Amino acid sequence: MCLGHTEMHTSSLNLVTNVPASVNWLASGVRTGDRVLYAENNIRVGNRFVFRADAATQWSPDPIPAGWTTESLRAGLDTASEVCECLAPEEGLARFIETPRPQFDRHSICAHAAAPIDDLTRWLSDTHPDPDWPARLLGLGPGLTPSGDDFIGGMMIALHGIGEGEATEQIWQAAQSHAAVATNPISYAHLRAASAGYGSAALHDAIAVITCGRAAEIQPAITRAASIGHTSGWDALAGAVAACRHRLSAPKK
Repeated sequence: MCLGHTEMHTSSLNLVTNVPASVNWLASGVRTGDRVLYAENNIRVGNRFVFRADAATQWSPDPIPAGWTTESLRAGLDTASEVCECLAPEEGLARFIETPRPQFDRHSICAHAAAPIDDLTRWLSDTHPDPDWPARLLGLGPGLTPSGDDFIGGMMIALHGIGEGEATEQIWQAAQSHAAVATNPISYAHLRAASAGYGSAALHDAIAVITCGRAAEIQPAITRAASIGHTSGWDALAGAVAACRHRLSAPKK
């Protein structure tokens, strides 16, 4: 779990407290390795902070509104691609949102990720890909949650949201053992949550407006999701878009 201040993103793994965003944790005495204890509805962090949990509220994502169609999803994906052309950073995997796929610099993370992402997509469609895609995608890229991990997580969250729970489970079964050794415990926790359909609220919102084809809401929703981490929001969006495109090409596996 990640315990933080008032401006943290809402997520199934985040504990959002009433500590102001201006707090300096180091100056307040928090140190790496401090013990965290939970007892009697109190969370104690080291010897400096005690957070009462008895009034906490539990968050869960809203389901994608009923009534979306393949036509609304296709329109939403087209709009998302146009937004990405204008806003996507060169870092991370955001450029995979664009269609047609742009040319990648051969030294970029996108160039390294292209083959395992294609294999993942073909694997979902049973078209005889290289089954080693988890080992080549997990842990790919810098950061606390590497770009490849975020892509897979976004894909599982979107598939779960659009009713492809079986595909979500298959991805996690294929990736779980690799993730346990290829990435760090924090990223693994996010992947495990994604396998159950849980991510950041901003990502869930973006997936919903894209799926429903609500054109006017797509750019603001993508902008909010893109503010997650350094490129984590973009990377997860790229995975979500890949999942939605798979849904269009293969409605039923």
